[in-house]
Amino acid sequence: MIGKITLKPLKKYWILKNLKLKHKTTMSEENKLYTFWSLLEEYEIIIPKIQRDYAQGRDDKKVEIIRNNILDDFEKILLGEKEQLNLDFVYGSNENDTIIPLDGQQRLTTLFLLHIYLVKISGNYDQKNKDIFKKFKYEIRSSTQKFINALIENEFATDIENQPWFFNSWKKDPTVKGMLVMLNAIHDKFKGEKELWIKLIGEQKITFYFLPLDKFKLTDELYVKMNSRGKPLSDFENFKSWLDEKLTQLNGFDNSDWSLKLDTTWTDLFWNNDNDDYSIDNEMMNFFRGIAMSNYVQKIEVSDENKNIFEKRIGELNDIDKVYLSNNEYGDILFNVGIQTDIFSDISKFLDTYSQKEETILGLLKEVNFWGDDNQNLFRKFIQNPTYSDRALFFGLFKYVLKHSDLTEDRTEAERFFRILRNLIENSEVNASTLKNILTSIAKMTEASDILTFMVNDNSLIGFNGNQVKEEQIKARLIDENFAWETKFKEAENHLLFRGNVGFLLNDQINDNQLENFKCLFERSKEIFAIDGISKKYKENSIFLRAFISQMDEWGQLWKITYDSEKETWSKILKNEYLRPLLTKIIKEDTQQYEKWIIEDSKITNINEVQKVVHENLYKSKLLNVAFKKCSLRWAYNRHILAPKGASAAHKVYILDSKRNKVLSQMINDKNNECSSEQKLGDIDIFWGWDIYFTYKKKEYIWNWRGEENEVRYGEASVTIENLSDLVSLKMKLDPPLELVHQ
Repeated sequence: MIGKITLKPLKKYWILKNLKLKHKTTMSEENKLYTFWSLLEEYEIIIPKIQRDYAQGRDDKKVEIIRNNILDDFEKILLGEKEQLNLDFVYGSNENDTIIPLDGQQRLTTLFLLHIYLVKISGNYDQKNKDIFKKFKYEIRSSTQKFINALIENEFATDIENQPWFFNSWKKDPTVKGMLVMLNAIHDKFKGEKELWIKLIGEQKITFYFLPLDKFKLTDELYVKMNSRGKPLSDFENFKSWLDEKLTQLNGFDNSDWSLKLDTTWTDLFWNNDNDDYSIDNEMMNFFRGIAMSNYVQKIEVSDENKNIFEKRIGELNDIDKVYLSNNEYGDILFNVGIQTDIFSDISKFLDTYSQKEETILGLLKEVNFWGDDNQNLFRKFIQNPTYSDRALFFGLFKYVLKHSDLTEDRTEAERFFRILRNLIENSEVNASTLKNILTSIAKMTEASDILTFMVNDNSLIGFNGNQVKEEQIKARLIDENFAWETKFKEAENHLLFRGNVGFLLNDQINDNQLENFKCLFERSKEIFAIDGISKKYKENSIFLRAFISQMDEWGQLWKITYDSEKETWSKILKNEYLRPLLTKIIKEDTQQYEKWIIEDSKITNINEVQKVVHENLYKSKLLNVAFKKCSLRWAYNRHILAPKGASAAHKVYILDSKRNKVLSQMINDKNNECSSEQKLGDIDIFWGWDIYFTYKKKEYIWNWRGEENEVRYGEASVTIENLSDLVSLKMKLDPPLELVHQ
């Protein structure tokens, strides 16, 4: 045994494609163009048992889109918006004037339903028509044929399932169910259009070729294989067949070896032993969809008038698992936008180069480091379930390979390009709104022979985060002046929290000592930051977060952050240019200094006493040790509160500017006062909630402090707490207890 050979499953498509090509070369007058009606007048059509159920009437989102697209095409033809619709080839056997379709059952069934609907609403339904319709038969299930017979014999009704001739048992037949769905869709599209029947049968509006397979002498075994398990042609098989036709019509494009490579050499790029046949088809389809999307985004002109339509279209193209687009829609994108010959030549060149140098490219991307085990394979991410960022990264790979096909010529230059591209995309918002500008910028970058020189001198990059562009320009200049910077930048950028964003380690003023300063700051930052945010050591007692807050010297800074030690919070802070100088200051110091800072008074000037209390409660107290994650400073009911965004539950709200915190805590902390509250945060002199329930001398009270309200209630009685300043004033309100007031 020389070696193990993996045979890829037999494809129905490859057989039909070869038959079609052969048929084109031998087409005679007997293989004329048919309409459904002319075919049915001439032949009996029998859908064999081996075929699958009628699928174009399935009740799911993808099929609904397909169904609507089909009916939209029919409508455009019948209403005169388009001249003719050709549905390609219908394949099958032809014996004794009986056609048994091998491929085309779905189209034929849909056409049968369209014809019988339009003739019945036209008023022209007679015995002659009825006899012709009876020549369309289904062998899959007896219930299917009985339904078809009843449909032919009886008047059309919009509520077929409620008609006396309709048997409830037919609802269990998936083909009947599908036909009912399609009939409803046809009715919604064509109700009242009584004149369309004459147009449908009188002119060759909707046509196809019938290809009798008997002349090719197919065996029964091959026939069964081509219909194995009743699987339909995949989206890609249909697309490829359609694409073959289009490419033969494309002027200036040599497609002589296109199909062969797509069936062989290029297929290997999508193949691995874990994939079944249909996974490969999906991935190949995703590849062409992705290229179509990039081409569309690049070429189309966007204005204020069509911006919303453009972004909606981008969203549809991106959500490949949620939104189905027909071959014709992809055709509009691939063939009606830009120079079509170029895009297919580019695809061919890219796939040729990538198939020859896949290992070299993967090795290069692995060196760049995309912060994950498999993320360096940009091609595989692009053909599986790509995000907008994945699409942008692959676009960079696609364009770079086209421009610099000999990737081994200057590996250092290639690594620099992909490292800079990685950083820009990772730290930018890549979505339907920004994608066009980002792809435009990437295309410019790939044209550069020296990416460092380009970054230093070019100021035309758009779409990316402006701060990250500025950072990459600074780093490019430093590397260009001293290559020693490159090693340190790569190490810092590869940190799993920083992910390419290291501007906080650079001062605005670059001097001779800057490289050493950068090294020192990076070593400190590695201690402080981990992949999930603040490291365990500096997360303890929220020491780093509290030190950071304590050194804020502007009131506005308090409103810029989320008050926790988590990854998302600190990823944003690291990118915040407004907070970077403060962050650098904190990183430079050690824990001992942090401990000193968190007991000092607020450094914010030009604030009132209430604001000072708010600031100091955030770092002097240990509130942040116990507060819910994702809390931010908010203004609600005339109070400064700490709470998660959108939180409505009282137990997630902490009032920061209330004297109630101090006074009620004093009373609870003194055990002689017989006072307690489950809402007090342990030994922290802050409570959760708007209303505080507490017990004093075995009596239960509620202290409300929302907006201008400030009162203590006992039962139905209440007293307003005015000019509250200390524990004595509170006791004066509660002694004698409120129950006496109530009496």
